[in-house]
Amino acid sequence: MDRSLITDLTDLVARTEGPIVEIGAGDGALTLPLSRQDRKVTAVEIDPKRQAVGPTDPRERHRGLRRHPALPASPEPPT
Repeated sequence: MDRSLITDLTDLVARTEGPIVEIGAGDGALTLPLSRQDRKVTAVEIDPKRQAVGPTDPRERHRGLRRHPALPASPEPPT
């Protein structure tokens, strides 16, 4: 991800309050910079090919970040 885009997004988020939800977190290129906001960050990635497996950076553990595998899709309701 482009560093200037990460900077722009983290600056934008810094002007808000409350928990942060990152949709489409992928390998976490934005997740760690968002965690520096000292706010709860929930990163969601449903594509198992794009999900990082566990904290890949020791700073993630320090900041309390956790990565969890995606939940399986719900079965289609009966018709």
